[in-house]
Amino acid sequence: MVFFDIVPQQSSQAFLWSILNSITDPIFVKDRQHSWVFVNDALCQFMGYERAELIGKSDYDFFCKTEADVFWERDEQVFITSLTDEHEELITDCQGETQIISTKKSLLYDEVGNSFLVGSIRLIASKNKIETALLRQTVNKLEQEIHERQETEKRFRRHSNALQQLVQSEKLQHDDFQIAIQYVTEVASLGLDVERVSVWLYMDKDQGIQCIDLYERENNCHSHGFELSVSSFPRYFQALKEEQVIAVSDVHTDPRTSEFSETYTTPLGITSMLDARIWSRGQVIGVVCCEHLETQRQWTLEEESFIGSITDFVRLVIS
Repeated sequence: MVFFDIVPQQSSQAFLWSILNSITDPIFVKDRQHSWVFVNDALCQFMGYERAELIGKSDYDFFCKTEADVFWERDEQVFITSLTDEHEELITDCQGETQIISTKKSLLYDEVGNSFLVGSIRLIASKNKIETALLRQTVNKLEQEIHERQETEKRFRRHSNALQQLVQSEKLQHDDFQIAIQYVTEVASLGLDVERVSVWLYMDKDQGIQCIDLYERENNCHSHGFELSVSSFPRYFQALKEEQVIAVSDVHTDPRTSEFSETYTTPLGITSMLDARIWSRGQVIGVVCCEHLETQRQWTLEEESFIGSITDFVRLVIS
């Protein structure tokens, strides 16, 4: 018996031929002996054989025993239970490449009660391609981890060298307070790799803060005297009361610093800020402010710890 015997009219057979062959997914029909009685053009192309070479043959004629055993067992379950089966499996195509496919199989009966298994195949991916993609992801992840570790080591060396400079320098003992504080901001700029580092102290009655030194690395220049009032930037000063370190990657959207956008950060091109409070005798007396330009910067815990150490040196100079 062939599959088209179950279609009564010749015209219906031709029409069914055209429909099934127009489907791009491989489609097949097996009889109760697990032999193919119909395959569409897509399955012939997938298998790499002409239709006449496939009809009447079984999986064992084309696949290795391991694969054929799996196909046979699952097909047999459909014949026994009459339940539709849908699952993923491995199959070796005509070019010897292992593919991951999704098959859906169901049972069909002809007019006299003969059972046929109707199946369709959907190619999910090439196993080799998946393995290659997974390998590429693994390599990319390892490269990223190596890069991050190298960056961490570079930051550690910068921080360590900067703190060592401050510990060993005689400038911190200089009689001229301004020379000492300028040296701290210069070293902090190099250690943190930022363009601007400044030191601010609270004014009388804590109405605001005044800049006692601002170092700009590109121009290698210092300035001072700027003031920021609590009334103009209440959210920032509230954050100073509550947080030891204010690490902001986007100064324009973070509520703690967004008040500065119009008059301060936007005109100067500041994108990220890292501020730390200066303590002396149990009180907050000021803040060290580090400002990054142009691109947003995500501050690390190591950098937060470093700026905390810088505040200790500032406190020593002030004392």
